[in-house]
Amino acid sequence: MGDTERNAGCSPSAFAVLNLQTVGFGAGAVDPVGTPNSDVAGGTSVLLHVAAMQWSASGRRLLILLVTHVATVSHIVPKYAWAVWDPPGEWLVDSQSQENENENNAFATIGAVSIGRWHTPSTAFVNDCLSIFEQYTQANTMWNPTETKVAYPVRREIAGGHENGGAGGGFVTEEIEIQWFPETRVWRETTGGEGFPNGDPHEGAPTTTQQQTDDPRALAFVEVPTEPPIVVCEGSFCAWSPR
Repeated sequence: MGDTERNAGCSPSAFAVLNLQTVGFGAGAVDPVGTPNSDVAGGTSVLLHVAAMQWSASGRRLLILLVTHVATVSHIVPKYAWAVWDPPGEWLVDSQSQENENENNAFATIGAVSIGRWHTPSTAFVNDCLSIFEQYTQANTMWNPTETKVAYPVRREIAGGHENGGAGGGFVTEEIEIQWFPETRVWRETTGGEGFPNGDPHEGAPTTTQQQTDDPRALAFVEVPTEPPIVVCEGSFCAWSPR
């Protein structure tokens, strides 16, 4: 709803960006049965919720920290994943520009969600940063200056054994990962129900399946695959420098 359409003292209707009860993202945190050194192999994701959020400096992208609890036969393990929501294109322009451009369908896009690797955050991040995330992000940002990468610390348990140079028992290491989240625009297909990531539908880009299309209060979106993160170094805390 544009500013010119709002009545004085009224706010626009809210939309559900993600319905966490139906999107099924938590299933990605579960490893297949028999996965070596996995504490969630063959488990079940029993709860999915949002632990933190941060808008990028431009206001064009929303960073979301998802957490799910994976239940196995012996324990329950929390797993986290950073995700990015790229809003529909019409959300990123003023109402007058949208009226001028809608005639040629320039902003006929839907939201896109990209999800990084499920992991366990470092102890320092959970205890010292996540518990005060709103205050933490007033001085620090997870985003790089171009708003395409996110840096975060992870805790990794490595089992002992001959293949790891040990004799059993294992050890824990904490590392800094960087996840690439390229900004994604998904064009609406005017004759069908599919979207086209980062391209003109007339160029024959691959289609992607939309979600949340049966909920009138929810925004449709497509899930966009991400590349595996890269490990930068050992460490338990990190923050991007400003531009």
